[in-house]
Amino acid sequence: MKKVSDIIVFIAVALLLGACSDDDGDSMSGTDLPLSFSEDVISFDTIFSDIGSPTKIFKVYNRRGKALNIESIDLMSGGESGFRVNVDGESGTHFTNVEILKNDSLFSFVEVTFEPAKSIDFVVKDSIRFVTEGVTQYVKLEAVGLDVYKWHDKVIAQDTVLTDEKPFLIYNSLTIKEGVKVTIEENAHFYFRRNASFHIYGSVDIQGTVEK
Repeated sequence: MKKVSDIIVFIAVALLLGACSDDDGDSMSGTDLPLSFSEDVISFDTIFSDIGSPTKIFKVYNRRGKALNIESIDLMSGGESGFRVNVDGESGTHFTNVEILKNDSLFSFVEVTFEPAKSIDFVVKDSIRFVTEGVTQYVKLEAVGLDVYKWHDKVIAQDTVLTDEKPFLIYNSLTIKEGVKVTIEENAHFYFRRNASFHIYGSVDIQGTVEK
């Protein structure tokens, strides 16, 4: 039977050998990717057609102890999706050889604008691909778009039925003239820009239920 002291020595040697490697501290494991991001998914909620979105910011981090060269950064749709990107102060859809210093970061900006669509509401997805030292990483982009009627200082001067075909986006004001009746069908939607108002000098018949 082996002595207890022999077993302890064997365990100690095994642990020491397991801890030794020729890793220089900069190798990549399955979770040690060259870049990290403040956001893996950039989402926009309810972007009206033909109206640009707010600008969203995300940061690209190099947490390594050495500078890295990002070989390429690509907006995968080439701009066809409506998304726009700016990386480290430059706008475009394709960037090459972007240097990021050790323990440093890059600012990146994303915006989106949609053209009027055949469907009222829709979801558009895209992504930004980063290739660094042969390793590919992605930041996903997604946005909910909404096609609307845009009314600027709209005056309704005759009896009118407003349907739920598309939502209405009101700029400044919506006015119903005296003696005019406007019927608003069930499930019609109105969006009012900041400080926009609704002036009713005629009458409004709002149809629907509490739920719609």
